[in-house]
Amino acid sequence: RRKRLTDKLSEFDDHLGAGDPLDSELEEPLQEAIGSVRQAIEAPGESEDHEDLTDTLSDLALKLEVSHPKLTELLNHISEILAGAGI
Repeated sequence: RRKRLTDKLSEFDDHLGAGDPLDSELEEPLQEAIGSVRQAIEAPGESEDHEDLTDTLSDLALKLEVSHPKLTELLNHISEILAGAGI
């Protein structure tokens, strides 16, 4: 699962860099959430509340749904992988 998660994060980064720019109000919380995901992968027992992280990813996915559907899809996949891994 860790490999799937890192693959999805790489795909997310690639798409983020190649796609339309994000709204400035969403960019910072999105980068923080993705940083928290990376931290959870590296040190699963030391990261913040995982339920909050998956909630945050879901909220961001909803906000990006219309303007960035591929990012929304990737965020949902990342959230599902986290939940399935107990992260």
